[in-house]
Amino acid sequence: MLGGIRRSLILFFIIGLLAVTVAAHAAANAATYTFKRLDEPGISVTAPTAINASGQVVGSYVDANGNIHGFLYSGGKFGMLDNPNAVETYGSEHGTYPADINANGQVVGTYVAADGVAHGFIATPI
Repeated sequence: MLGGIRRSLILFFIIGLLAVTVAAHAAANAATYTFKRLDEPGISVTAPTAINASGQVVGSYVDANGNIHGFLYSGGKFGMLDNPNAVETYGSEHGTYPADINANGQVVGTYVAADGVAHGFIATPI
């Protein structure tokens, strides 16, 4: 189960990268783009999964210790977005995986708890 989550995250990342590459190539003659790096020092992998109309981005990243965290990029700032019930354990698929963000800033996704069970969540800004 846990290996499947990691494989799914990697596959999603690769498919997303290919889609962005194809879309960028197709639109290269129609528009000019600027690129913003979405990570912080010490992060080995960043996998954005969604962006809303306000430019807020959510996704997952792997820190320098090999732990998987969720993130929210908003207002020019990159921040951790971890479900408090998630367990980050080196070398495991435990962690937080934000999947989407709506216009109100609510985030939905999955986290893996200490028992190895994946649970869905919705996070609402307060």
